[in-house]
Amino acid sequence: MILGKLSNSQTDAGQNIRFEWQTQIANEIKSIRGIIPRSSKNEFAISLGMKFSRHDNQKQPLDVDNFIKPIFAGIAAGLFSTGNLPTKVEDFKDDDSRFIYLYVEKLDVHASTEGVAIVISELKII
Repeated sequence: MILGKLSNSQTDAGQNIRFEWQTQIANEIKSIRGIIPRSSKNEFAISLGMKFSRHDNQKQPLDVDNFIKPIFAGIAAGLFSTGNLPTKVEDFKDDDSRFIYLYVEKLDVHASTEGVAIVISELKII
């Protein structure tokens, strides 16, 4: 579980919040994957479980797809980056088109803390 304020790609006032969230996710994924990046030619199944704090998101609609975009950007950077992670939001450009199977669940919309649980399965294409 990666704890932090879930960033919304549409309504966050500044890109700094989204950048910090994407970087936190990318660093976590990269630390788990090890030094060798995954191949973007493989297919991936991604499962997300999101905990929302109503207090933190009172002004943001819980439109799940807008919360998924920053998470996917962080996952893609963590899986596929070969060097340093991006230094700004616009540079999170790793391809997520091979995230073929997607499962998303709102775990708790009244949680005291926010975060996302991420499960990644990979099918290697030979």
